[in-house]
Amino acid sequence: MLVDAGIQYLTVKDSAAAVSVLKEIVLDVIISDTDIGELDGRQLARMLSAGLLKASSQTLSILITNTHCEHIAEDNLATAIK
Repeated sequence: MLVDAGIQYLTVKDSAAAVSVLKEIVLDVIISDTDIGELDGRQLARMLSAGLLKASSQTLSILITNTHCEHIAEDNLATAIK
């Protein structure tokens, strides 16, 4: 479906592979699960925000999860209150 729409994508097996790729390539969008191996998706997003990986200021990072994560809810609430 994505290829038919002309969208290129890549997948990696875990956080170590994601970090390796993101040290070399700037992507437009990053979609990550929270449970991705040694690092979690939140840590990966923070590394991107801190400039530790190649990402432009326009890189969209989407974090998904199939379980409730209290830390994500707390972070979102704190951001909304600011």
